Amino acid sequence: MGLTYEDYIVLGNTNAEDWANYWAEGDTTWVSDKCNPYLIKYYQSYLACDQPSTIFVPLCGKTQDMLWLARNGNRVIGVEMVPQPCIDFFNENNIEYHVEKLQGMGNSKVYRSQAEGLDITIYNCDFYELTAELLGCQCDRFWDRAAFFAINPDQHPKYIKQLMSLLTPDAQGILFTVEYDIDQRPDVSSPFCIPESRLSEILSPIASVKFLELISMPRSWYGHLSLNSMDGKFYYLKLK
Repeated sequence: MGLTYEDYIVLGNTNAEDWANYWAEGDTTWVSDKCNPYLIKYYQSYLACDQPSTIFVPLCGKTQDMLWLARNGNRVIGVEMVPQPCIDFFNENNIEYHVEKLQGMGNSKVYRSQAEGLDITIYNCDFYELTAELLGCQCDRFWDRAAFFAINPDQHPKYIKQLMSLLTPDAQGILFTVEYDIDQRPDVSSPFCIPESRLSEILSPIASVKFLELISMPRSWYGHLSLNSMDGKFYYLKLK
């Protein structure tokens, strides 16, 4: 008898220390030195505004997507729990920045830059500690290309609730998930499989969800995970 998704949900075992180790060891095969082509493809239809937006990028790492969004006139706010990619993002893109300590939040910091006409802020802290008050705003757009499927499945409702708390009531954005045969993978860790039914269960009460596109993920994403294949899915979300 195969593993049920209900069992799969409670077996997720990726934690903050794992991500810190991945970055420290350079085990970051998911990182690209280019902007995600699907961001470029869907930006005008689903993320662009008549006026510049404040776009939230959860668990941002050092993604080039932030730079592309900022160059298109948006204010970009990211959050990343590991400090190294925050530093790498600015240094590798030769962007001047300054660092502030977040008071009352341990070693958490915020990295800011408004150099060269860009407006990029990365909070190096626990995602769940962020508040709209701390950000100084609510974001009207979001680009979740790598966060939702990196979170342990039993945390998905909590993650969505936290994300919604940082957005305006009419916010919209794009969410990416992956799907695969969970019976082929004995280690229940990131990237986590998120069936469309699970996504609907969590999101339908608070957002309208539109399926955009299915893509076949490259073998570099799943070959080392004992999987035969992996699908990626893009969704457009608009808060109700």
